[in-house]
Parts: sequence; structure tokens; C-alpha cells
Amino acid sequence: MSTTPKVIAIACGDLHLQHKPPRCRECEPDWYAAMARPLGEIRELARKYSTSTHNVLVICAGDIFDRWNSPPELINWAILHVQSILAIPGQHDLPEHNYEDRHRSAYETLVRAGHAVNLPPSFCVTYSGLLLTGFPWGFDVEGSSVPSGRGVVSIAVAHEYNWIAGTEYPGAEETQRITTKRKNLLDFDVVIFGDNHKGFHTRIGNTEIFNCGTMMRRKIDEIDYKPQVGLIYSDGTVVPHFLDISQDKIEVPEISKVDPEVALNAKDFLDELSSLEQNPLDFRLAVERYVKTGNVSKKVEAALLEAMG
Repeated sequence: MSTTPKVIAIACGDLHLQHKPPRCRECEPDWYAAMARPLGEIRELARKYSTSTHNVLVICAGDIFDRWNSPPELINWAILHVQSILAIPGQHDLPEHNYEDRHRSAYETLVRAGHAVNLPPSFCVTYSGLLLTGFPWGFDVEGSSVPSGRGVVSIAVAHEYNWIAGTEYPGAEETQRITTKRKNLLDFDVVIFGDNHKGFHTRIGNTEIFNCGTMMRRKIDEIDYKPQVGLIYSDGTVVPHFLDISQDKIEVPEISKVDPEVALNAKDFLDELSSLEQNPLDFRLAVERYVKTGNVSKKVEAALLEAMG
């Protein structure tokens, strides 16, 4: 006798909680209230689909915070609004993108406060009847040693850039196309990805692939984007649920207006990036190091850091 599939978990990712609003959201009357709206909707979805015998899990695929060293005010706020989630850290959650240094991070504070459960890397754990394997930033997704078809849903949670046609950035590596990683995904019923801020949903063989995308619109090029979460059902299927953005306030600058302050010495900047060959810092650290030289205005600094997310 068949039973109707029920929602057993909700997948989200790339929350990027931040103390100050991004420039395109500075028109929000209360930025913290704006961040609370999607978090509240996710909590309400979990309550809606929970039953007396089963609580719906919320699974986050990384980058809860926009900065690993978020200020105490934001961390305290997050403790109140981010509750009972299973998570992995993304690169924004980690000092210098290093998993071993997570004890220094706002992410770890959330874990130690008991509001998030950290899924250990590359290790399958059973949680509320689900088989979960975490792949934080820096850990490649690998096939599971637990065979599928056990009557429980096997879920991989990864923070790793992947794309399908229409969701890639210009020049995205072909090796990052989701179909190139087919053999590493087929052991799971569901694979949840974070990092690519453009959400997508596809299937490879019998495996459901759900890239969460950003939880909030934080950049001008996301003005037409519809943030989503994934409803994971007991039969291993995933159904996207689009979040309510009707109260969002986004200010679009006039493209025709060029601020003379938003200009920088391109040669100096490129010289700084060229040092990456000798000093293996990532792109973001190179940019941050450059703006600290004082050769750019505050507006340029804000524009560069916003462009990098």
C-alpha cells in the first residue's frame, strides 16, 4: 500500500547575513527586519509540514554569514532567528577559507550556542531518519559508501560552485558543469549545493540536484531573481518553493550616471593581482589588500567588495 510522500526537510543556502545592507538594499527601512522575513518564512514552512511524529529539518548548504568575523550584534541576532538547522560552512563562514579555523568564526558561535548542527565533512550521519553527508567548502563531493534504496533518503550537502546552462557566470569552467561530476553524485538520492547564487533544480539519473541559490537579493543583477528553498519529500523528490519578496526594497541606480569617484588605477590593481602567482592568496584577499593601501576612495572600496559578494 503506497503512502503519499511528505515533506521531510527544507534545503536553503547562501543566507549571507550581514550587519549593514548591501548598497542596492540601503533603501530598506530596517535591514535586520528585511533579513528576518525569509528566515521567518523558512521557519513557518518547517512548522507547516511538521507533524506530531516528525519535525521537518532545515538544511543549510553554507555561507550563513557574509563574513566569518561578523559583529556581535549580528551574531546575537542570528542566534534568535536561525534556529535548529543542520549546516556546513561555506567559504564566507571560514577564516581565510580554512575549515580548521572555524573555531574563530561566527558560524562556530552559532553551532556552540546550539542553534546549528555542523555536519562533519565527508562522513555519513543519521539524523531524524535521514542519511546526511556534509561537504563544506574545500571538500569535494565524493560518492557514498551507503547504497541507495534503503527506504530512507540519502542527502549530500555541499558548498561547491556548480552550474547548468543559464546559471553560469561568464567564463565558468567546464569542469564546474554539474554533468561533469555525475559519477560522484549518483550514490545519493538528493544533492544540495550552495555557492552558486543562481538557484537551479535538475536530475541526474535517479539523483535530485538542488542548487539553493541566494536566500536574499543583494546585488543589482539579482533584481529579477526569485529566491527559493527546496522542499525535500520522503520519496527523494525536491520541489522548489519561491520565497515571498513582495516587501523587498531595492534601489536601482541610473546606469547613465557615472560617479567620477568610482574610478581606480587599473594598472596598480592588475599589478596587485599579478602577485597571486608568487603569493597564493585568493582573489578576494588580493582585492582587500589593495583597497587597504588607501589608493582608492571609500566608494570604490564599497563597490569592489560588493561586486565580490
